[in-house]
Amino acid sequence: MSYARDALKEKKLRLAIDTGYNACELLVKALIISTGESLASSHDGIVGQFGRFFIKTGRLGPEVGRNLNLSLALRAKARYQPGASLEISDGEFVVSLAEELLHFAEKEIVGRGILWLECLAPTMTAGR
Repeated sequence: MSYARDALKEKKLRLAIDTGYNACELLVKALIISTGESLASSHDGIVGQFGRFFIKTGRLGPEVGRNLNLSLALRAKARYQPGASLEISDGEFVVSLAEELLHFAEKEIVGRGILWLECLAPTMTAGR
């Protein structure tokens, strides 16, 4: 998160969007793992799990799911389209979503006495 915030302050929009979305993705994975479920093997599967466990149950509003998908599209634009026009508002949008997910995860995970490392360790070793 701090890299995304710093990049945004420095108006490094591609970096802010990319690292902001990466923070969102890690938080989503931690939230899924906190339910006791294994992570799906694909990005779409992870987004689907997140929707089932947190959006459809009403723990988070449907706009969070939409914002996550929009953030992914912005990340793809920032990462893979060198000539793409990005606005400061795009960076603010993605970083704001990451902050919203962080606050929710802190309440959801820490509030249940689950250690962050228990949730994040599987995401850090995936693919090794």
